[in-house]
Amino acid sequence: MLKTLVTQTGWNILGTVFAFTVGFFVKMYLVNAIGAENFGLYIIATSFQSAVSTIVALAIPSVLLKFLPAYIAQKDFIRANALASKFLLASFVTGLVGALSIIVFHHYIAIYVFGNEELKPYLILAALYIPMTLLSSYITSLYRSVLKIKEIIIYSTVYMVSIRATLTFILFSFVNDVKYFMIIELFAYLVANSLMYYKFKNPDFKIFDREALHIKVIDSTVVSYAKKIYTMSLLGILSGYLMTFIMSITLPAASVGIYAILGTIAGLTNFLLQNINRIFSPIISSLVAQKDFKTLAMIYKDSTFLINIVTIPFILIVMLFSKQILGLYGEEFSHYDFELLILFLGNYATISVGSSGTVMVMGGLEKYSLKIQIFKIVFTFVASIILLPLFGLLGAVIIFALLSFMVNAIEVYLIKKHLHIFPLDGGSFVLFGLFIVLLGSIFILRPSQYEIWQYFIYPPSIYLFFLLVFNKKIRLIIQTIRESK
Repeated sequence: MLKTLVTQTGWNILGTVFAFTVGFFVKMYLVNAIGAENFGLYIIATSFQSAVSTIVALAIPSVLLKFLPAYIAQKDFIRANALASKFLLASFVTGLVGALSIIVFHHYIAIYVFGNEELKPYLILAALYIPMTLLSSYITSLYRSVLKIKEIIIYSTVYMVSIRATLTFILFSFVNDVKYFMIIELFAYLVANSLMYYKFKNPDFKIFDREALHIKVIDSTVVSYAKKIYTMSLLGILSGYLMTFIMSITLPAASVGIYAILGTIAGLTNFLLQNINRIFSPIISSLVAQKDFKTLAMIYKDSTFLINIVTIPFILIVMLFSKQILGLYGEEFSHYDFELLILFLGNYATISVGSSGTVMVMGGLEKYSLKIQIFKIVFTFVASIILLPLFGLLGAVIIFALLSFMVNAIEVYLIKKHLHIFPLDGGSFVLFGLFIVLLGSIFILRPSQYEIWQYFIYPPSIYLFFLLVFNKKIRLIIQTIRESK
């Protein structure tokens, strides 16, 4: 299982690196062309759309990932086809309802919710994202259920990112309106979804089978799990969107745009964790169904160390050149490297304990995840009301970091208590200590300017240092991967 996890995650990493490399330059080019203010309007509209998408998605992707791998492992393709077909129809209907709701009420949303009439055309375009994103999530869940990760990367990442980048660089040589970028994204979604739908090949399992719609498959077990996950997703989007919403009505749109860029850069640290989770979630579902907690514990711990040994050097490298990286987006961004540092620490609180959130949801601890989401909402609301008016953007990043530390500590405690597995070992704790010392040293002692050769020498040197220090641990994990099935 560990070998499967690492192999399939490798494809995800390739896709993520490609998407980041191209996306970094696209976003830099776009923000320089339109400015932080217009980019902030785009972020406000698409964030609202994302919240609505979560509401109308009915947690369908998560439910598919919970049950489809088990059905497929049991070769019960009748139930697999029935569940997939019913959920595709549901996704199509709810996606249209969500899009039409925003289009019909966009005037009232812009004026009475956000108090910004300029948002109206952005909201209309953002509404069209909803059916596209729901279809993308649905098809991706099917590919992940059968571990066809390479196909996801080719059709959903490489093609989509390439189309979006090419059209953006061409079109924004002549225009500076971010609404054109939204149209480009919609077109890219359409191409990627069409390719993934028609390229899905499985002799026993189909994306949609009209005859399977008549088969009863949504029983009390599916409904019970779906209710928990849906409630959790609603609370999750509320806790995640709450601060963005409060920022939207209390801070200038430029601050929202700057926060989005900082979050994008800091969020790059999650790339490995997110890619592992995409593969790990169906594996967790299968292992829990088989009650193979020994294998689950081993994968949980080894994957956490791999995430840390790859991510920690990356954080150090970005912070070493943070002023230069932020300056690429414009002069107004280059003064926020301290806020970026805090966001990195918040993200690292999640990264340091690996796939704990996924283990909670897929390992039978959904009720505790639900309570954690309620805590996140209460904390975010109270902290945002207090800190955002006082500290502005700095208050937002502090709230994010504090919440990340608390939530991940609680999750690790609950997993240890109920599943008797733990993500860390001695090597991980040594890695943590080394990371904190080096991060503080880099932030305080780094020079303001660099020679060209330093940009090429420092990054590989930092990775080489960690590989040498933890060589023995890495070799043991590689040996485990080779010996696993």
